[in-house]
Amino acid sequence: MRLGIVIVALPLAALACADETLVELPDPPPERERDDRGAVDEPEPEPPAPPVTSGDECVSDDDCGQNAECEAGTCVGIGVLQVTLTFDVDADYDLHVITPSGEEIYFGNTAAAGGLLDVDQCIVDCGPGTHVENIYFNEGVEPGLYQAFAINFDGRSGGAFRIEVSGAATTALDGSLPAESSARSNDLLWAIE
Repeated sequence: MRLGIVIVALPLAALACADETLVELPDPPPERERDDRGAVDEPEPEPPAPPVTSGDECVSDDDCGQNAECEAGTCVGIGVLQVTLTFDVDADYDLHVITPSGEEIYFGNTAAAGGLLDVDQCIVDCGPGTHVENIYFNEGVEPGLYQAFAINFDGRSGGAFRIEVSGAATTALDGSLPAESSARSNDLLWAIE
């Protein structure tokens, strides 16, 4: 009886090989990592692309299109939470936001925890006028304590600034930075439940 099975199996195997067409099988999905409880860690979603008008000059919100507004003559992205730094000095002031999970969003890490730095002005001389840096969150926000501050990166000049939070929370901080490289403002703190 065993011999009959082998004889029957050989012709079927030969038929399967007679057709030389190869069928490409897709690669198996990558193995997902599991946390301490055995749950699958989902990959962090890609941050949304900034509005195409981010950083463009504007006179009104109409100049900026969808998901953007005109802030101090510059189009900036808007979302569920928005943190905007404005300043009138010709210096490279940088906006930093630290999320409840400890991730920091700034020029060196422009996207984290659903937030995105879409406007970073005055990296080089920028002249007179009001300048803007903007971080917005478009995919929801983490509950917990947030922290924002400004740094005078290059110290070319010093002067007043304003950090304003809008959307899921509303608060503001007015301050001034000296004309010193790496001078840091006080922290603006707020919580989201």
